[in-house]
Amino acid sequence: MKQISLLFLVFLWSEFSYCQARSDFYFQKAQPEGVEEISQIIGQIVGEYMKEEDRNTVVIVARDSVYCRYPVVMFLSVSEVDSSDKYEIRKNKIFGIHEAQGLPVKIIDDTAVFLHYAHELIFAPQKSGVMKKVNGVYYFNYLQENGFYTTIALSLKEDELYLHSLDHSLVMSKIRNFSSLEEKELDGVITYLASPSNAEMIAFYEDKGFKDKIKYVRKDN
Repeated sequence: MKQISLLFLVFLWSEFSYCQARSDFYFQKAQPEGVEEISQIIGQIVGEYMKEEDRNTVVIVARDSVYCRYPVVMFLSVSEVDSSDKYEIRKNKIFGIHEAQGLPVKIIDDTAVFLHYAHELIFAPQKSGVMKKVNGVYYFNYLQENGFYTTIALSLKEDELYLHSLDHSLVMSKIRNFSSLEEKELDGVITYLASPSNAEMIAFYEDKGFKDKIKYVRKDN
């Protein structure tokens, strides 16, 4: 079976740079430092939000996780369906893909084409990494194999949800304001390791250090 994701972009990690000389950026500790880790998302932010530019893509904020639901176009040859005990096409629907129901299907030549909604985890506290909250902003800290962290932020303004990412190549002038910033070579790549104070990290966020963001609008009940 083949599948093509129509749309799924949460964030590009800070490891990727558009500079000619590639560099990486990490936080040495989960951010903001000195703030207690939390294990649940609570309050008005919990709910479902549609991507402003494509309302088929939805972010679900639950108490124990944040994940994305998005459409995927899938292809299955009719001959494969006919020879399989798992799949069946009847009354313009294909059965066996979704446990609970058949999915609308269109036959093009010898190919069954149908739409399936995939789910992908963005963050789950204590499973994906360390979650902290300051001034209503949730910080999702992902522990990398090298022992350092990459961080994204989640915020709510009225009924608008924002996922903020950090591309260090765009905000190095702000990063250099951190009182603790090391530059070293790791695995042949120039790597910046930051350890900002609590106040510096909050100021970095407020000064649009997380420059890239995706906007979602609360889904009507």
